[in-house]
Amino acid sequence: MYRLKFIISLVFVTSFLGIGVNKEIGLPLISANQKNHTLSIRNETVQFALAQEDLFDCSIYQPDSKQIHPLEQPLFSIVEEIKLAVDEDRDYSRAVWSPDGNALVFIAPTEEYREIKINDTLSLDDESRLVAVSKNELILYLLKTDTWELISNDGASPTWSPDSRTIYYMTGIDMMKFDINSKTQTYTGLSAANTGVSLLFSKPLPNGLLFAPREPHAPFEVIENNILGLNQIEITESDYLLLSPIGEQVAVGYGSYTNGEEIVPAVMVIHHSNGEIIPLMKNCQYSALQAAWSPDGNRIAYPVHLDKPEIRVYDTHTKTTDIIIRLDTFDRLSGLSWAPDGKHLAFTKGDGRSIPRSIWVASTDGKFIQYLAEGLLPNWSPDGIHLLYAKPGENRLLDWYMLEMEIE
Repeated sequence: MYRLKFIISLVFVTSFLGIGVNKEIGLPLISANQKNHTLSIRNETVQFALAQEDLFDCSIYQPDSKQIHPLEQPLFSIVEEIKLAVDEDRDYSRAVWSPDGNALVFIAPTEEYREIKINDTLSLDDESRLVAVSKNELILYLLKTDTWELISNDGASPTWSPDSRTIYYMTGIDMMKFDINSKTQTYTGLSAANTGVSLLFSKPLPNGLLFAPREPHAPFEVIENNILGLNQIEITESDYLLLSPIGEQVAVGYGSYTNGEEIVPAVMVIHHSNGEIIPLMKNCQYSALQAAWSPDGNRIAYPVHLDKPEIRVYDTHTKTTDIIIRLDTFDRLSGLSWAPDGKHLAFTKGDGRSIPRSIWVASTDGKFIQYLAEGLLPNWSPDGIHLLYAKPGENRLLDWYMLEMEIE
């Protein structure tokens, strides 16, 4: 039996997907026997990927000597840099844009921890153990009025409805929703087992539905509906999932784990709604965690963390990979964020230790690149006008800024 080791960090790195069971409409629960199955679908998928002889392998990849560094050229003109006047008593670790680009939900970690009760967890085996889950405050920021409002003093994994009128989030094992107009929060009737891989769910799909696994080891399903093909994906707490914007594909980073005495290498595959499985790479855990889907859901970008770091873009239609950047010096590349037009990709260069972190933007055809600002965590607004990013703060962990830009 695979030993579960629930770890706090996975709550943060898999912040867009999660575990949900709709008690109101009675989605089928998994039986005790099903909970303890051997993850056959997952194992078959991993072995299928590993069997591909030409599968890209980060552990042995040696890029050629050719430097791929796009020509530095202005892609955007900066109209204004705005420092957000946030509460100086709070640290903000991340923010989520509303679909209309008029608001943000900031996540503010606190020093408090939620008590985890035994009935909040799944009884899987004697080796299972619980961890403390820190509480977050969720703060709504309205751009037009430059105002801040506390949504919840105990929230996680905020996501917006497509019409920007509702914010969904988790409080403990309960999925809550906050109405922007009435300023009220209510319980949705949905709950999740409180483990290291729960408290997570997808962004709403174009039809407004939410996408989530029933249990940590179960196939996916969509609340109030089913999604083609994608209900045959199994995960464990070591896996990372990234749903495409249009909901037809999901990239899964199957983390390495001990299966008996065997160490299974990590692999990343793309599952399509037509049932197709596309192995993408292996031994590339860093790349999987930093991957980002294009707005149209047809391409996925990811960095390769080597002596000559790269940013690669895989096209799911042509089944081809383009290298849009390869540096001749070691700089960590992270924080990839696609512009809404799909023609530009913002990213962070540097690790903040030996190399200061800076925000850059590259054209996704690999021709041009532009330095924007010192900072990290670029986050493009849905209208493509603003780029949110952070800088190390003097009195707190991060200060938040926003660039207003115009395309050249």
